[in-house]
Amino acid sequence: MKNRLECMQSIRFLAVLLMCCLSYTTWAQTQSNVNGLVTDFSGEPLIGVSILVKGTSNGTVTDLDGKFSLSAEMGNMLQISYVGYISQEVKVESDKLLRIIMEEDTKKLEEVVVIGYGTQKKVNLTGAVAAVSAEDLASKPVMSTAQALAGLAPGLSVLQTSGRPGQGATVKIRGTGTFSKAGTDPLVLIDGLSGNIDDVDPNDIQSISFLKDAASASIYGNRAANGVILIETKKGAQGKTTITYSNSFGWQQPTELPDFLPSWEYAEYYNMAMRNMGKQEAYLPEQIQKYRDGSDPDNYPNVNHLKWLLESGSGFQHQHNLSIQGGNATTSYNLSVGYRNQEGMTAKTSNERMTALFTMKSEIAKGLMLNLNINAYNNKLKFPTQINR
Repeated sequence: MKNRLECMQSIRFLAVLLMCCLSYTTWAQTQSNVNGLVTDFSGEPLIGVSILVKGTSNGTVTDLDGKFSLSAEMGNMLQISYVGYISQEVKVESDKLLRIIMEEDTKKLEEVVVIGYGTQKKVNLTGAVAAVSAEDLASKPVMSTAQALAGLAPGLSVLQTSGRPGQGATVKIRGTGTFSKAGTDPLVLIDGLSGNIDDVDPNDIQSISFLKDAASASIYGNRAANGVILIETKKGAQGKTTITYSNSFGWQQPTELPDFLPSWEYAEYYNMAMRNMGKQEAYLPEQIQKYRDGSDPDNYPNVNHLKWLLESGSGFQHQHNLSIQGGNATTSYNLSVGYRNQEGMTAKTSNERMTALFTMKSEIAKGLMLNLNINAYNNKLKFPTQINR
């Protein structure tokens, strides 16, 4: 009997050991070391290409020879991405060397940006220039151009310092460049003329370029010490007349408000603090009771003034824009009118703004062109002001 039990235990041990070996063998067959080589179309190795197993945090980058190695299972998808090239996905089907050829993203490289002395393709740029298109601005239904730029360009910081209707944001390129009285704001040029970034409606902007390095100072002098923002408004185009209308509606409200103690609890805790300091209590029991029951709200109120103030207004805002574009072989035009109204979160605060833009380009004679740009706006602000006595 004893020998039989020992035999059964040996069989169980061998069965468990066999299952572990089979599990390890199965895992070893599916998990393998994937090696690869990443090059461009001409066969030159690409350094620093990101290789990531899709759906995981397992990844690596190519070395100086464009080679990489990482662990992956058969059937996994590898995501390959590199700046200036189209991202790819490659399936792991064997342990053979993967040869990946990256294709240049010609759409981004051929994109034309506005610079200080004209326009140029991104592929030919040597300075630090970032560009924002009209499509990027259209995805942000905000009330000012400065607010729409938040998060759209590297090195650009947009700070909203006030929630007052009509209040714009502070825009800085690569941080604060000076603490002198010369100012820290970048130079803003709208169709070549100096202005404020919020002077033009976001719906009327064709593109915005940011000149961020010192090379811009060679064109604009010391005014470009804090960078340059070049705004190009929309122009007409040859073809049929097109009419475009857009609008947006929204409400503005506080994200979160602090919770305050009721007035009677504050009085009780204040009395406790006074007792702990060995001083006389500040509130009598009769006063605390009046705070609690609200029998004398004028002298013993219990009001959350911050919540009441920030919820006294509707916070409703809406904007509308109508544009007409067209032209022929010699003349093109663009007419755009806009209306924006923003009610504040506090009562009796609002901003009403009307804008108009008219641009025309006409070939009067051979070699003689007429460019006409008219940009106008009317801004009405309503808010309480402090009276000095």
